[in-house]
Amino acid sequence: MATMLNYKGRLYRINPAKPRELQYSTNKGLSWHIWGIANSSMGDFQELMDGSDEILARCEKGLFYSKTGQSFHLRSR
Repeated sequence: MATMLNYKGRLYRINPAKPRELQYSTNKGLSWHIWGIANSSMGDFQELMDGSDEILARCEKGLFYSKTGQSFHLRSR
């Protein structure tokens, strides 16, 4: 299960302390910033995957995708 992903020059990870939060780093993990937060219809993030032009996130309530991190959309339950 990948909780961290190297995608288009940035590192992305599921926050170990808050599994509903995704973070990104532009300096190889020295500092982290909030990239996205799961809503109640998603549940906690469980795994991150490279979807070519989007990030895929397996969550408690299905598979979601995002191009910007501002919002996630259901791909399948």
